[in-house]
Amino acid sequence: MPINVHCNQDLQTLDLEPYQFSGVNLTGIRLIDPEDPTVLQIANREEWENNSSQLRVEHALMYDAVQLFARAFKQLKDATKVNVNKLLKCDGNSRWEHGLSLSNFMRSVRQEML
Repeated sequence: MPINVHCNQDLQTLDLEPYQFSGVNLTGIRLIDPEDPTVLQIANREEWENNSSQLRVEHALMYDAVQLFARAFKQLKDATKVNVNKLLKCDGNSRWEHGLSLSNFMRSVRQEML
């Protein structure tokens, strides 16, 4: 009997009805709780038309990353006198003097993820 493995981080977005009575042994792990109030709030204001089960993991991870960065940056700004207007060249060798502190704040931030 052939074994087919289907890996998809967005299993909740797939139509699994064809497999319902086929005898397939299907195991999935949900990374996003579609009943979570934050997920429902985001689904209501975005392109998912009030269907939080269509939220893709990639989008949730991006949302979490932006929230994490914003909170850490606010903590850094509140803790120090950060000059955010200092320009750095992307192709240069100089680094932002608060970069390590921002990284440490990002590690210490505790937040609920989607």
